[in-house]
Amino acid sequence: QVHNWWHLALFHYDLGETDAVLALYDGPIYIVQSTMALNMVDASAVLWRLALGGVDVGDRWAALAANWHKAGAGNYAFNDAHAMMAFVGAGLDAPALALLEAQREAMRGSDDNAAFTRDVGHPLTRAIKAFGEGSYAETVRLIRPIRSISHRFGGSHAQRDVID
Repeated sequence: QVHNWWHLALFHYDLGETDAVLALYDGPIYIVQSTMALNMVDASAVLWRLALGGVDVGDRWAALAANWHKAGAGNYAFNDAHAMMAFVGAGLDAPALALLEAQREAMRGSDDNAAFTRDVGHPLTRAIKAFGEGSYAETVRLIRPIRSISHRFGGSHAQRDVID
């Protein structure tokens, strides 16, 4: 259900209606501050787009980042990238570094997530952190090679367009 509200928020975002996007975030998207990964992914994606567009999202990052911190990391590359958005948005370096370490550990595996993390997740998560640090050239260097293969780590086209 939250995911449908996320799509509506994207429509409002594309129309420049950021107040409507924030109202959806504060309402059906994240009012209950869910710890369900899909809901946190949607919440992170909304706030990240708003932040990229120069919208002040206030202290919304803090609660979201706290829930991502509780959720753990390194289990699914797509989720990890969204957790990093929250950590960067909240200005939290320690959980961001712990996430990168969890990804390095995950990449040592032989399962699908290890491959997803190696191919797309880890470079993207590092790029998001670099962006938050103002290292834009590094962000581009990390994202450019994965743009054409980002489908490998999951999500829909609408979810992955934040990479572009």
